Amino acid sequence: MIRYDLPSRPGPGVGAIPVRVTVFDLAGRSVATLVDQDQEPGAHSVVWPGTTDAGAPLPSGVYFYRIEAGENVATRKMVILK
Repeated sequence: MIRYDLPSRPGPGVGAIPVRVTVFDLAGRSVATLVDQDQEPGAHSVVWPGTTDAGAPLPSGVYFYRIEAGENVATRKMVILK
């Protein structure tokens, strides 16, 4: 499970923020896109079952996920153990 918080944006037109959560393998190839939509500020989570976008299971190993929320970007490491 990947958890993340989206901050409120000050000013007029406050509302949803475009969010994209993508999983990459060690070679930097995108293997799954978990979120690609506008979301409201606050706490969010997404479950990744360890599969590609096509549903193929991925092997145990190290993966990275990248969260892009508006102008903010964060990359974190995770491990799949089977």
